[in-house]
Amino acid sequence: MKPGKWTIASYNRGIGDDIMLSGVARELRRQGRASRITIVTRYPSLFHNNPDIDRLVFNNAWPGEGFRRRLHHQLKRRNLARNLFLPIYPFPLNDLHPLEYYYRDIGLDIGTAEIRAEMFLVTEELRWARDLLGPGTWIALHSTGKTRYTANKNWGAERFTELCRLFRDMGLNVVQLGLQDNPPVDASLDLRGKTTLRQAAAVIATCTMTVFQEGGLSHMSNAVATPCVVVCGGFSGRNWLYPDQIFAGADIDCAPCNDPAPCPKNLACMDMITPEDVFKLAATLLQQHTDRANPGTDRNFLLTRTPARPMVSTMRSTNGCTVS
Repeated sequence: MKPGKWTIASYNRGIGDDIMLSGVARELRRQGRASRITIVTRYPSLFHNNPDIDRLVFNNAWPGEGFRRRLHHQLKRRNLARNLFLPIYPFPLNDLHPLEYYYRDIGLDIGTAEIRAEMFLVTEELRWARDLLGPGTWIALHSTGKTRYTANKNWGAERFTELCRLFRDMGLNVVQLGLQDNPPVDASLDLRGKTTLRQAAAVIATCTMTVFQEGGLSHMSNAVATPCVVVCGGFSGRNWLYPDQIFAGADIDCAPCNDPAPCPKNLACMDMITPEDVFKLAATLLQQHTDRANPGTDRNFLLTRTPARPMVSTMRSTNGCTVS
């Protein structure tokens, strides 16, 4: 099959959903399916310096009825509509990772495709994060997420606070990421609301490991090759994790539910996951990655190819979807 021009448009709207598009772009290139790739996204900075992407289009419109039709019309005016892919994964997710659904739907060979996201950082970004954190072993975590699915994903700030105390009692440093209005967890360094997405990625990349709920930051952790303990509770199952991540979940008959509706069991699955359990999983992960104890060590997420920075155009949200 002759390589073609592809436009991949984010549909699910979450940071994690967008980060996964980097895997689709990589595999389209690696499997010889694409000569040019455009990404339509709410978060273009996630893809800066990505050597597989030729163009970025910013879109802040919320997908709704008629979204695909309007998007196709506007992209067609810019000669970007041919081979348009809107990745959507089904609920419930059964045994496949969301990326594998993307690969399958776009016609890629799932057997050879890697379940891996990518962000490409540069030395200056990492130097900023290393200077900010300083020496020692650092662990990044957060206290909550913000999507329509968050209620059934939230482990609870009080549990993250207790986990933070366990880390600090062991002489480990903890940095908290997230939004300004997220509950604090008594971390060594509080960066809530103080970083851009790329700065957050650089901090995560500099840490030895992370502990996040399944969501944008757990996907970002994989994208910069930082091991992560992922607290899933009942909403998300093991298949949401990447190969370098450890599952912290509950053995309960209704999990994973993949259901954003209010939980009829009052999130009993989350009550079954204790800070001590997650701490033990994190200690295991730390032992497996002692080579990451020095935040000055370069990793494989560093930009090794030399692309031109993708050109960013805009898609305004007026009337749903307008490419400029």
